Amino acid sequence: MKTSRHDDIFVKRQECRVKTPWHDDNINKVILRGCNSGSSPLSFKQAGFTLIELLVVVLIIGILTAIAVPQYRLAVMKARYTQMMILGNAIRQAQDRYYMANGYYTTQIGDLDIGLPCMVNESGTGCAAKNFTCYTNDGTGGGTTGVAYCKSWNPYLAYSASPRYGEKRYCFAEENSDTANRVCLSFGGVYKNTVNGHKDYELQ
Repeated sequence: MKTSRHDDIFVKRQECRVKTPWHDDNINKVILRGCNSGSSPLSFKQAGFTLIELLVVVLIIGILTAIAVPQYRLAVMKARYTQMMILGNAIRQAQDRYYMANGYYTTQIGDLDIGLPCMVNESGTGCAAKNFTCYTNDGTGGGTTGVAYCKSWNPYLAYSASPRYGEKRYCFAEENSDTANRVCLSFGGVYKNTVNGHKDYELQ
């Protein structure tokens, strides 16, 4: 039996009503509008990312990480080295005052007239801050031995203030650590030599 277009539309409307599981009038109106337009009932597709899009995002994150992490590590080590220099210079100045009063430099950091923001070790020759340790020395050693000496590990990085050779200051960096060497260079270090696995830089 041949049906009219009017009958087809009526059947289609009824099918749409059956296939509509929601009780929200606004949603039903949208779906019924699609049916009344003569097109197929509306279908809903779940949005998502393709595999290529996800790979591109992962690649971008990897590139940003490769750039950001070394720069962050360098910034952290430069800030740490700045703290080492501040405390090392304070100990150096206290050593000068001690030398003027006694005629020699002391190896006991507790002998100095300075307040220390760190814990003095059992031997009394140094004090440990959060990320590094500073020591006193009598300056009788050769080379770059300083009366104030601060160092940190992983990687090895150190600061020395020496009364020898014209009151020079030195930065020591672990030979195989690019970051530590960049720290010394960023503070005006001029490479001198390599001794015992670390590079010596004279600070200008």
